[in-house]
Amino acid sequence: MRFFSLVLLSCVLSTGAAYCEPVFKSDTISSPEGFGKPHGSSMVELENGDILATWFSAGKETDSGARIFGAEWKKKTGAWTKPRVIIPSDYSKSVGNTALFKDDDKVIWLFFAAVAVGGWSGSMVDYVTSPDDGKTWSEGETLVWKLGNLPRNPPIKIADHTMLVPLFTDFMYEINMVGSYTARLKYSKGKILEKTIARLDDYDAIQPTVVKLPDGRILLLARDKSDRFIRRSYSTDNGSSWASATIT
Repeated sequence: MRFFSLVLLSCVLSTGAAYCEPVFKSDTISSPEGFGKPHGSSMVELENGDILATWFSAGKETDSGARIFGAEWKKKTGAWTKPRVIIPSDYSKSVGNTALFKDDDKVIWLFFAAVAVGGWSGSMVDYVTSPDDGKTWSEGETLVWKLGNLPRNPPIKIADHTMLVPLFTDFMYEINMVGSYTARLKYSKGKILEKTIARLDDYDAIQPTVVKLPDGRILLLARDKSDRFIRRSYSTDNGSSWASATIT
């Protein structure tokens, strides 16, 4: 079961000067036998240069047997470790999408969908943290208590000890109760000190991703509910608010 592609950067010495060229490397990670197709993957670099990957896997989405797995790409061997369970099947009714972030304290945050009832409309956003590069994990906590909310893409750093987490609502998708928003989190040593939510005024934008631009603005790109477009929005106040979205 193909999972994701990994891009590495190598430096080559030529004519006395060093230059870097991207090297594309595609690897395959399989979930353990019987867990079906992996979904909702994320990656983060560890302190020693290894890479931690996470994903959820089940027979079908929101199955009660869904688990979140993790595996490491070892820099020394160039190989992936055997997948291990990070979030077990009895954590909640089901689990979903993962999003990883390493903070200024070198703590890894794993945000994921925790389904309390039904399907994605019954999901909340939970998280666990690891102070030791994924060797151990904290007990799960809830970031967003309202039903129908999920992560999809990783947070970014926007200031010292401050991250911006892209999230979306997928509550009763068929009647358009959807939308994108961000959670700006100030933290210290794996604990959230302050949370600020900022929503897009666009109910067709889902599964957002964010990036900070050189001019200081933050760009948000989101999938359009119709699957025909990408929607775009900007924040000029470090994620406190978002401009009206436009179609790219």
